[in-house]
Amino acid sequence: MSYQEKQKLVSVLSGLLLLIIYSYTVFTRYRSGSLDLYDLHALSVIISIFIGIGIVTIILIQILFHILLSISIAIKNREASSERIEKTLQNTMVEDEMGRFIDLKSSRIFSIFFSFGFLISLITLIINLPPSVMLNILFLSFLSGSIAEGLMSIHYYKSGIKA
Repeated sequence: MSYQEKQKLVSVLSGLLLLIIYSYTVFTRYRSGSLDLYDLHALSVIISIFIGIGIVTIILIQILFHILLSISIAIKNREASSERIEKTLQNTMVEDEMGRFIDLKSSRIFSIFFSFGFLISLITLIINLPPSVMLNILFLSFLSGSIAEGLMSIHYYKSGIKA
């Protein structure tokens, strides 16, 4: 499994974990009565906290992967000079045309998920559901889209892109 595949897999797993924790948090607060369907302020605070957690998680994953990749390359090339190890590290992290194309194709999946979620959220307002339902659908479509984007990236890295 390549560096990019491992990185995408961990991102997908952290996105799934974030989705599960968010869903559990909102559902338990709603069931306990501490979250009202018409209290957009409380739901916005929860969503903002989870967006912050997601951003910090992505940054930490990037740092951790870079450190682990450096260590693994140094272990594999024990006899090599530090310049050689640095060059190998840079070559491993370089994104080629195929990687960019995979990212472009995968981002289309995110756009589809988010657009579909936006459309559904508008429909919920049209049929007079509480505004918090709309907010939840938007956030969940955003999370689901990023998970689907990661999964498609992994698929494209494994199987390649057919024109």
